[in-house]
Amino acid sequence: MDKMERAVRKLVSKYAHSVRKCEFEDLCQTIWYLVISSKKTYDPSKGKSPESYAYYFADMKLKDHFGRRVNLPGTSGVFSLLQFKADMIDDTENLPDLSQDENFMDDVAEKIENEKAEYADETFEAPD
Repeated sequence: MDKMERAVRKLVSKYAHSVRKCEFEDLCQTIWYLVISSKKTYDPSKGKSPESYAYYFADMKLKDHFGRRVNLPGTSGVFSLLQFKADMIDDTENLPDLSQDENFMDDVAEKIENEKAEYADETFEAPD
């Protein structure tokens, strides 16, 4: 297996959890796109191998994309692996502001304990 392909496979496995199954092929193509794009800025005089630099370049661009929502290079924001995550929240105005509620986590813990107590005596049977 080619060294560059190994670098790509490492990145795919690192970021596979960040996309849905139907977006997996997009992730693979995006990583290859970033690896090819890294050739524009690669400088052999710095002492890194092309594979190491391509891995580093693609990894940094993906971290920026997923972590800080930075556009992928050369896409002008047209393509995003974050599309689905942005579509999940339709109306942010209707979301509750939990930053003002100091007892929010206490309320959640209490609700969980109440539900456990409610179902503690029940037995569940598997359907035939």
